[in-house]
Amino acid sequence: MKGIAARLWAWLRRTTLASAGALRSFAVWVSPLPRLIPALLIAVFALSLLAWAFLDRQSSYVLYFPDHRGKTFGGELRDLPWRSTAEDRAELLVSEFLLGPRDPRLLPASSRSSSGKAPSTSISARRRPSCPGPSSKKPSSPSGRP
Repeated sequence: MKGIAARLWAWLRRTTLASAGALRSFAVWVSPLPRLIPALLIAVFALSLLAWAFLDRQSSYVLYFPDHRGKTFGGELRDLPWRSTAEDRAELLVSEFLLGPRDPRLLPASSRSSSGKAPSTSISARRRPSCPGPSSKKPSSPSGRP
């Protein structure tokens, strides 16, 4: 075990000294002002490229809008900025939904005309025919459930 630790320590010392020597020679090369400015610009570009590549700050969402016939829905993939809280994400999704679709074959979910009334193409909440409404009959079981 001591042999491995000694070899590891020697390797670490050599690489540290080599890194320090490389850093020193780079500092000497960059010290004149005509070389410093391009080196700084290259460093800023490299850092921004790495941040762009590894820090994904967007999330993909699918928003559904009615099609031009109003009978089916079409989905649109939206890449939206990342938000940390659920409330912020919900606010962003609702604002994107209210902006409407990008595809001209899809209709906005709700829009207002100049008179302030919603057009006939907007989505309205309707009860499905297969879902019966509340009835005036009393429940048949004693627990209060049908």
